[in-house]
Amino acid sequence: MIIGVVASAATSIWVLRKQAMEDWKRQLSGFSLILAENTAQQFTTAYLALDGTVERLKELGITSESDLRAKTATKAVFEILKYKLESSPQIDVVSIVASDGELLNYSRHFPPKPINLAERDYFKAHRDNPSLDVLISAPVQNKGNGKWTFYISRRLNGEHGQFIGMVLLGISVDFYTEFYHKVGIDGKAYISLYRDDFLLLARWPQREGVLGKHNLDGSPAIVVKRMKKLDDVIVTASPRFTKGGSITRPRMVAVRTVEKYPLIVVIGIEEETYLSEWRNSALIIGGIATGTVLSLAFAFILLIRINRRRERDLVLTLELKRQAEFNNRVKSRLLDNLAEKQEALRDSNTRLEALVENAADAIIVLTETGLIESFNKAAESIFGYAAHEVIGKEIIFLSGPQVIASENEGLIAFALRNLPIVGMEGMGKRKNQTIFPIELSINRFAVSNGRKLIAIVRDITERKKVDRMKNEFVSTVSHELRTPLTAIRGALGLVDGGALGALPEAAATLIATAHRSSEHLTLLINDLLDLQKIEAGKLEFNFEIVKLRRLLDDTVSSNMPFATRYEVTLQVDGEIPDVSLNVDPSRFEQVMANLLSNACKYSPRGERVLIRAALVAAEQIRVEIIDKGPGIPDEFRDRLFQKFSQADSSDSRAKEGTGLGLSIVKSIVERMRGSVGVEQPPEGGTIFFIEQPCRPVQHAEENEDAGEGIEAR
Repeated sequence: MIIGVVASAATSIWVLRKQAMEDWKRQLSGFSLILAENTAQQFTTAYLALDGTVERLKELGITSESDLRAKTATKAVFEILKYKLESSPQIDVVSIVASDGELLNYSRHFPPKPINLAERDYFKAHRDNPSLDVLISAPVQNKGNGKWTFYISRRLNGEHGQFIGMVLLGISVDFYTEFYHKVGIDGKAYISLYRDDFLLLARWPQREGVLGKHNLDGSPAIVVKRMKKLDDVIVTASPRFTKGGSITRPRMVAVRTVEKYPLIVVIGIEEETYLSEWRNSALIIGGIATGTVLSLAFAFILLIRINRRRERDLVLTLELKRQAEFNNRVKSRLLDNLAEKQEALRDSNTRLEALVENAADAIIVLTETGLIESFNKAAESIFGYAAHEVIGKEIIFLSGPQVIASENEGLIAFALRNLPIVGMEGMGKRKNQTIFPIELSINRFAVSNGRKLIAIVRDITERKKVDRMKNEFVSTVSHELRTPLTAIRGALGLVDGGALGALPEAAATLIATAHRSSEHLTLLINDLLDLQKIEAGKLEFNFEIVKLRRLLDDTVSSNMPFATRYEVTLQVDGEIPDVSLNVDPSRFEQVMANLLSNACKYSPRGERVLIRAALVAAEQIRVEIIDKGPGIPDEFRDRLFQKFSQADSSDSRAKEGTGLGLSIVKSIVERMRGSVGVEQPPEGGTIFFIEQPCRPVQHAEENEDAGEGIEAR
């Protein structure tokens, strides 16, 4: 009987040890899944920021390294890079790098510090491998702030596929160290983030000596490389990577690859942690077993002396019953934990299904060949098909007629060949064969058995209708007002000029005020018509090769009366470079007149408005208009070049204007292959600047015949 008790106690201890380890394995597996999903979300945000930056650069029409240097080393691009950091705390910096490693622009400071990244591994990888798309680098100490950072980079190609530079997103190692510290199991777990080649990216507790090194014999390599698994929980006594291989204590480690990304999340605990509760239970069971053995021995001695000592049997029975109840409670607790985890998993799936089914946009999941696998309620409402009618069919049948003329195919067919696509507009086709405008985004995502596509379709019928009504209304009202206004303005001009003889002083004042108001209204209508032409793509340009000095002299001469009206002096300050521009002279003067009129209106009386010009590159000129006005409010600067935007938009504002001028300026300058921006100097006032391509006068005169008559596309 004593042997049975000892065997039972030993068996119970062994079973409890196994159960304790299995419970911790499930906990670590679930925790690693949460960490992997969180990491995937963070990297999705980073990848979207990277792709968004590349797309913004493509919109600038960059096709060569000279374009990259000219069009990205600006305050406007700096603001774009800076904006990318606002919603992503893990992103430390966003940078644009030229093909020689020179830092052209980054989100920390403008202009950027003189930094060259040509020796970095990610730069060499993109430079030497044209097929490399996105790379996650090894951690390095940032040249800007000295902190440990790893980078997500994307290669920039020219129009012939040549390497012209790259875009970098710096991911802060400190962000992950602090995050892992906060979510650790009361500080008892160590958490690491590896690249899929087992290079260490981040860790808590942090060990700078191993950051950026490969752990080829550790737990990640055992699970992923040797066991050929995407995730598992193992107990190992392999040498500790962070301890230089000198410590081999047993530990439990959960390894999980991050879905869609070349990353591995690792969380581990020491044997003291995952066996602590078991050791307490083992001591209790051992104590009970020891007491039981002693009791049985005593009972056996008493039975030799006293034949009827049955009370000892009852004590033994009660003790075994309590032990059984204890074991049952342990099992019940384990089953409850398992049920809670299964319920949490079901809740997560239910929330995801509810999100998809209640989305306002059509969400369609496809195979890689374009066959429809799921069709949410919004998709049924937009296209008019029930889900069972389209499952298994090719999504191309939902596309309208040809909209990509250069490709001779519909929007969806074009999108499937050019993934990823974000926010492309085209035409869709409903079940009743109605053609309607749509906005399409489509991309790939990874699943356990391969890859699939997800398409998000938005019906933009109402948006297009509102845009069309707005343009028609503006065009109609502007044309209908201009004819009678021209007559009124002419008549008032004649009367004001004395055509009917001298007028009484009060009448002359009223006539002059009416004449100025009619001229202001004419400018407003012209701005509206120019804006309508710009949006319709019908604004005409007649390009000529003109000397910059002539353009500036003509601009000052034509705007001097306006400056005199506000008691302000216009002055060309400094030496003007001897260069020529290929622009439409009248449109260039329209841009300068708009900027100068703003400067005059907001400058104090008696001040000067300065015009300066300087080369910012071999073939790039910068023209600045400098005033001493009150400056631009910070909250207004982001929408300065938007339509109908004014710093003081109230009915009682001190300065007249429509809020269209700067929007028109931006459109005209960009059509002439230039850029416009604004700066706020520390000493006060405002600097508006235009940057345009230019040529030395001698070179421009040799090619003048070839440059004349060029029209903007």
